[in-house]
Amino acid sequence: MSKQVEKHKKSTRAEILIRVKTVIKMIESGYPRSDIVEYGGKTWNIKRTQVDEYIKEARQVMIDNTNITAEEAMAEFNTQYNTLIRQSIEAKDRRTLLGAINAKADRNLGKPTQTQNLNIGGEMDTTVNLNVVKAKGESNGEKPKI
Repeated sequence: MSKQVEKHKKSTRAEILIRVKTVIKMIESGYPRSDIVEYGGKTWNIKRTQVDEYIKEARQVMIDNTNITAEEAMAEFNTQYNTLIRQSIEAKDRRTLLGAINAKADRNLGKPTQTQNLNIGGEMDTTVNLNVVKAKGESNGEKPKI
């Protein structure tokens, strides 16, 4: 009688990426390494050393995602706040709108140099006072861009 050896099929890069994303979610959710190793062994039928490789790759992805310049972080903040502001206007959600505008002004624009009114039309018909600073390269005669 010959002993048959079970061959393990090599994972594709796509499968590995899905596994790494799963490990990232588990790390972000607070799962300890031991739980991640157990999950990987049961779910993907792999050994501890391979799960450790996924954990290592997941941590590197997390580091890469957080290593951004201040300028890139500000661009992300602006995009997120602008999206929230747009969605609030569309939903006619004045409270969220004002909160998003105030949060953007507090975190993004620094100390005010002048006040500008933002008129929001439609049924909301709301005027919001924004404290803004002059953008880089902006002359005194131009209006600030928001």
